[in-house]
Amino acid sequence: MLARNDNRTIFCCNIEGCGSTFTESHNLKGHMRAHNGIKDQFCSMPGCDAAFTRRSDCTRHERNKHNLLPRRKRESKTPSLN
Repeated sequence: MLARNDNRTIFCCNIEGCGSTFTESHNLKGHMRAHNGIKDQFCSMPGCDAAFTRRSDCTRHERNKHNLLPRRKRESKTPSLN
């Protein structure tokens, strides 16, 4: 469901009683996956059966439970102005 607020599109959860709203459609999609119980993001550690709805939750689990650090973001190819 869509609504407009101050010229911004608001994406609304259509699950009765939820009332969650989002400013980006991908956040609503992730939210709906949680409502539907879809857990297709799996911990990469051998022997760990943890599964998550969102990749960010899986990454947090790996960092906190297994002391895995997330991959570093690639450095910018733009030279610094120092």
